[in-house]
Amino acid sequence: MVSFLDLGIALQRVMLVILIASLAVATIFSLIDYTKKRKSNWKPLISFIMPTYKDSESIEKTIKSIYSSYDSKSFEIFIINDNHHDSPENKETISVLNRLSKKYKFNFN
Repeated sequence: MVSFLDLGIALQRVMLVILIASLAVATIFSLIDYTKKRKSNWKPLISFIMPTYKDSESIEKTIKSIYSSYDSKSFEIFIINDNHHDSPENKETISVLNRLSKKYKFNFN
């Protein structure tokens, strides 16, 4: 025959299992909610710094590669020219940069 004491102990064990299961479920849902709130769509801006010296062909390939590989809102390009305006090679580089700035819509002065 089962005594009231045995039923009480069994009931306590069932209640303890229910409590532990409830705490586990609550913890899991809290972690899921926490990770959802922590997701961010922010991505850092990438800066490309490109020194140039008489290399219009390479600068053109580089700019085309950057624009084909990245979203145009996720990067910025800094082109540092040697400022020898008289050389024919530099005029070619400036010409390429002017043409590409119209195509890709970036500022070049």
